[in-house]
Amino acid sequence: MVMKMDSEETSINEVLVSRISFDERVIAVAALADSLRREIYRYVVFKGTPVSRFEVASRFDIAHHIAKFHLDKLVKDGLLEADYKRPNGQRGGPGAGRPTKYYRRSSREISVSLPDRRYDLVGHIFARAFMGVLAHDGSDLKDALRSAATSLGISMSREMRQSDGNDDSETVATELLMSALGKWGFEPHQNEGVIVLANCPFCDLASAYPEIICEMNLDLIQGFVTSLGDPVWNPRLSPSENRCCIVLSESRTLPSGEMCS
Repeated sequence: MVMKMDSEETSINEVLVSRISFDERVIAVAALADSLRREIYRYVVFKGTPVSRFEVASRFDIAHHIAKFHLDKLVKDGLLEADYKRPNGQRGGPGAGRPTKYYRRSSREISVSLPDRRYDLVGHIFARAFMGVLAHDGSDLKDALRSAATSLGISMSREMRQSDGNDDSETVATELLMSALGKWGFEPHQNEGVIVLANCPFCDLASAYPEIICEMNLDLIQGFVTSLGDPVWNPRLSPSENRCCIVLSESRTLPSGEMCS
């Protein structure tokens, strides 16, 4: 029987089929073999906002043309994207000169494994099956998934605490949390009582199946946080473009009456 595919299924298939070639992926990763270029790439990624060659040159104490060479190489190999715009406050029009070129992380996902592995494909298959069961009152399955995610978060938290000497101080709890989020690929940034996760390690799946992946994500982090003891941080769903849907707020900074989602 031939099944009619809706627009969501078509977009998912495009994600799975449009993967760049093995050679392109190897070339892209190889661009990071140069230590300076690798540090520049990390700087652009963790900066979180587009950067210019002048900013990179100042940060690494190198000439502008060297910064431009490495940035453009990263663009050519698909690791960064670039566009032109004028800095805030700079006038346009005749005599204003050329706009500045700004660089940001590429939206393209690049991974290399030897032998080649397609865990993303398996993830989509499981998620599709899961959604099919939910459509026929699969509440027990959803509860099982959330329980498994919470349990895994608790286990990893306990393991990290044991290796760190079971120190329950707020400072150590925050350090453990930031370390875990970093190892899991979330790219956490802490600022003024809030932890924002600049990257979603489950991006393709979360985009296609937000009902299950985002809640699973929240339960995983909630389990980790809860196991640290008296919660210093409260994870909650706060969807936004170009970052993970989870935001963590310090317990004491939550507005009166607000609870974790």
